[in-house]
Amino acid sequence: MKTILLVDNDHEVLNAMSRLIGELLRELKKESIEILKTTSAVRALKISRSQLIDLLITDYRMPGDMNGLQLICRLRERAEMRRVLMSFGALGLHEELATQKGVDEFIRKPIEENTLRTILEKYV
Repeated sequence: MKTILLVDNDHEVLNAMSRLIGELLRELKKESIEILKTTSAVRALKISRSQLIDLLITDYRMPGDMNGLQLICRLRERAEMRRVLMSFGALGLHEELATQKGVDEFIRKPIEENTLRTILEKYV
């Protein structure tokens, strides 16, 4: 079974993304995929150490000790994991650096359904 890990400190965004991803997976006939979610990058790191994660979708801005890009950097050695970074607005010149640090895709908030569908088709 494949696993998606969603990371966003906003509970509403996290729950809405989880519901949308669930709907898109059913639409794409990829229903045997587990969706995990957390509001903490530190917890996401712990989850990823104890469980195989196929797709990580994390917000850039996270309170606490680690933001989304730092989380991705810590998980860079996990070759099986695809990593998607979400952000309000553009990261601009930081995108090239983020790609070098292990980001596979970028999603702009508010998230468009078609963008998310494309990512799910590509990575799960």
